[in-house]
Amino acid sequence: MDLLTYIDRTPNAIGYAETDALTYFPKVRTLNVDGNAVTRSATLNGPYHFVATEYLYAAGQPRGLTLSTSHS
Repeated sequence: MDLLTYIDRTPNAIGYAETDALTYFPKVRTLNVDGNAVTRSATLNGPYHFVATEYLYAAGQPRGLTLSTSHS
């Protein structure tokens, strides 16, 4: 939300975030990629090609669900 707040208030700013939050930010616009509009279906099923890698870090040893998805 902080990123979208900054983009909403800053002319010519660019960033990326989930589209579900855009209804709260009237000045933020989406961009077409290769002529494809961003929609949930287009993102999940192929024509909207945008990928962002996220890394999550936590202190301590993994346990529970994080244990099953952690890498050595």
